[in-house]
Amino acid sequence: MRRIALALLLSAVALPVYAADAPAPERKVLMTEPLTGSPDKQVVLVDVTWPAGSALGWHTHPGDEYATVVAGEFKLRSEGGEWKTYKTGESFHNNAGVVHEGKNDGTVPARTIQTYVVAKDQPVATMKK
Repeated sequence: MRRIALALLLSAVALPVYAADAPAPERKVLMTEPLTGSPDKQVVLVDVTWPAGSALGWHTHPGDEYATVVAGEFKLRSEGGEWKTYKTGESFHNNAGVVHEGKNDGTVPARTIQTYVVAKDQPVATMKK
């Protein structure tokens, strides 16, 4: 019984280390352009590669986010919601300010093309504290 308890304890301690070692998504900004008719806003187009096991924790966007999965599968959930899986060819939208997180818990890389409509010269995402 002691061995089982010790094994469970060690597993619980090791779990956060595994999460901290997860690979990060790789982002490549493809384009940043002013939004026609709104000189204070811009459109940012980003190609994101999600290595197997990668994740981006709880965060928000100051403007709307539109995305399409172009390879693999990607999971997304809003705060208080359930995980939803998006497959190649499927798209999703996050409203400005909605707290959400995403991950690729599969065994192969995934890719998304993401478009953000945000205030000019502002970051496209802010991690939740």
